[in-house]
Amino acid sequence: MSRSGKLSPVVVALGAVLVLVGCGTPAPGPSASTTDTAGSPAPSAEPGPAAAIEIGATELTVRDDEGAEIAVAPYAGPVSELVATLTDAFGNDPEVQQPGTEDCAAVTSYLWGPDEQNLVVREAVVAPASPYTAVTVSAKAATVEGLDIVASAGFQVGDDVSELLATFPPDQVNEAIQFVFEVSDSVEGASGPLPFGAYAFADYDTQIVSSMAAPGSFGSGYC
Repeated sequence: MSRSGKLSPVVVALGAVLVLVGCGTPAPGPSASTTDTAGSPAPSAEPGPAAAIEIGATELTVRDDEGAEIAVAPYAGPVSELVATLTDAFGNDPEVQQPGTEDCAAVTSYLWGPDEQNLVVREAVVAPASPYTAVTVSAKAATVEGLDIVASAGFQVGDDVSELLATFPPDQVNEAIQFVFEVSDSVEGASGPLPFGAYAFADYDTQIVSSMAAPGSFGSGYC
């Protein structure tokens, strides 16, 4: 204010601007739909059809051709769930073989694929003694009924694993070229603890994988 008591032209102009700003209609903010759309993550893609069965130390995993997980079945769970997971993956029921009186292991077997080129789930009817297991999954082929059978370590039946074997400690490979490729535990053997988990056999001369199975340890099996 000037000494004469009148408002200066600058103050009057500033007041007019403030009045206009305060009384004007506020600019609209972003709409809820715009904010929601921009802030929402894109939906994740659903996995494709089964392409591979991965054998690990404690569980079996079904994956699509991109490696995405479709289903997981632990060996410690009910054998019916393991069989159901594989049935869904293969798209057909297994051949079921019941144990006979001459069967030294007394097991029920669930098989997919042709003889000697199949994937087998075996369930012991008679409780086995350690290091044997009540349920095992085994394969002698790289592909069964169109699905790849893959070890959790990345190899398949028919692969040369000489370089991989060189990375394992001595207690995970024996003289017969049986090796535990994923360790989950240990069991007491005749000469001390043995690694327990997913294992495979390789040819002694070529070190090419001939079969893989889980869970188990050196010399484990039903017979």
